[in-house]
Amino acid sequence: MNIQDLQNLQLIQIASERIRNVERPRSVSSVSPFINNNSTILSSCGVLCLNPTQESINQEGNTQREKAMDVNMLQRTYSDLLTSLFREGILNQQFTELQQLQDENNPGFVYEVVSLFFEDAGRLINELISNFNQQAVDYKKIDAYVHQLKGSSASIGAEKIRSVCQTFREYYDKNDIQGCYNCIQPLNQEFVTFKSKLEALFTLEQQIVAAGGSIPMMRH
Repeated sequence: MNIQDLQNLQLIQIASERIRNVERPRSVSSVSPFINNNSTILSSCGVLCLNPTQESINQEGNTQREKAMDVNMLQRTYSDLLTSLFREGILNQQFTELQQLQDENNPGFVYEVVSLFFEDAGRLINELISNFNQQAVDYKKIDAYVHQLKGSSASIGAEKIRSVCQTFREYYDKNDIQGCYNCIQPLNQEFVTFKSKLEALFTLEQQIVAAGGSIPMMRH
């Protein structure tokens, strides 16, 4: 074999090697890193991976969905609690009318009004208990306290408190002192229950607003 034959053989081997390289499928690791940012590429382990931009979009979408779910859950909890307060007779329609007076210009209106009631009612009930514990009970003063408490409870829709006050005044009109006295403990208990329930309701309101939601209204 002469020199020319050797050169031709080498050329044939080089050409054959190039053909094999063309026909052989590229491995995953040979994928060019210079790929469009919006494309989906294969990782070295063969698992589909999203580019950073697409991944951040998906994470943001998941966060928004989770936030919406949280708001919906808070709103359902709020609605369930409010419904139970009406069903149990703790609140009446007057509270709904109070809510309707609340608007964007005064978003804390109901909370402010009810908070004032908490202060006044607590003070009046303490005065009632204190007067009943005195040797010389001033029933006219006690009746005045109950009358005031009845009016303020009616104005915000505190139905059970208003009802106990009404019962007290009926006993008072009949000069039934024992009946009046027996109303004090239930009155105090209804106030404690009302305060606890409404504070829970307002806490839910604050959480809903903080999460970007709207306060559900009770429908009658």
